[in-house]
Amino acid sequence: MFQDGKGIQDGFKYPSLSQFRDDWKKISPVLKDLLVKITDQKLDEKFEMMPGMSLTYYELITFIIYREANCIGQIALWRRLLGYEALRYDDM
Repeated sequence: MFQDGKGIQDGFKYPSLSQFRDDWKKISPVLKDLLVKITDQKLDEKFEMMPGMSLTYYELITFIIYREANCIGQIALWRRLLGYEALRYDDM
């Protein structure tokens, strides 16, 4: 749907709000379990993200959380612009 940086596509049927909710409900418990179990030692461990750039797992996780929040905001905006039902925080 958004491969290679595609923008909004005219005539494309985007997922329903209930599909977003269902996906959220599936992945959230899995991620929560992993985050609860991660050790401080693992969080402090560095790895090479790409040549010349290393991060700790803590830095990666915090970036991913920030990015996810940004994506949710973008989904909410585009749903509104396309006339789809709006997202609300209590939906998730």
